[in-house]
Amino acid sequence: MITINYPTLKIVESYLSDYYNRSISLGSCISTMGCNIGGGNMSLLDGANVPNEPITGIDIPILINDSNAAKANHGTIMILEQDPLRRLSEFQTIYNTSQLQNNAIVGTPNAFHTNPVGFYKELVDNMTTDGWSVYLTDTYKIWSPGLKGGKNRWTDNEKNLLCKEISCIKPTIVLLCGKEAKKAYDKIQCTSNITIVEVPHPSGMANRAWTKILDAKPTDANKRDYILNKIRNIKP
Repeated sequence: MITINYPTLKIVESYLSDYYNRSISLGSCISTMGCNIGGGNMSLLDGANVPNEPITGIDIPILINDSNAAKANHGTIMILEQDPLRRLSEFQTIYNTSQLQNNAIVGTPNAFHTNPVGFYKELVDNMTTDGWSVYLTDTYKIWSPGLKGGKNRWTDNEKNLLCKEISCIKPTIVLLCGKEAKKAYDKIQCTSNITIVEVPHPSGMANRAWTKILDAKPTDANKRDYILNKIRNIKP
C-alpha cells in the first residue's frame, strides 16, 4: 500500500508564518488532502494569497512509502523540483474570483495526493518498488505569476528551509530536476554523504537539454528510464 506523510509540516508552517508575518497552520489543509494517493483534494488557505496576484499556489512536501515493496528499504530519495505552479484556467471552474484572489491553493508537488498520472507517478512508483522512500519537495514553496523565476526569490529563509528539510529527511540521494533546483542546491552548505543526481526539468520546455543526454527521443518514458538507470547504478 502506498501512503503519503508530511514529516516536514512544522518546518514548512514556520517558514510560511515568517513569510506572511502571522501564524500559519496547515492542519485543515492536511485533513482535506488526506494521506492516501488518490484520496484527497486541493485545499484553500485563507488569506494566504500573494497581494495583487490573480492566483497563488503553495505546495506541502510529502514522503511516499510503499509498504508492499518486495525489497528492503534502501533509504530516501529527495526529488527537488521548482515551484507550485497553478494555472488560472484550471481553477476558475472550481473557485470564484474572490476565493482565488484572497486565498492560496494548497496541494502537494505535482498534486500527488489527488490522482497522479504520467511522468512523476511512474517515476515514483518505480522508485518505491525498488525499495526507496521518496520525498517530493519544491525549491520554492509559494508561487504566483509575479514570482516567476528565481532572481529575487532565493533568500536566507528559503535556504534555511531547504537545509532543515534535508536535515529532517536525511536523504541518501537528491534528484535535482531543472536549473532552479540545481542553483538552489548549489547555494546551501548543509549537506554531506549525499549522492546528487542532476537532470534537466522533465517538462517539454527542456527537451533540447534532454536531447543532448539521451540516445533516444526526449519522451517521458525515455526521461524516466534515464533517471531510474542512474539511480539503480548507485549502491544503497
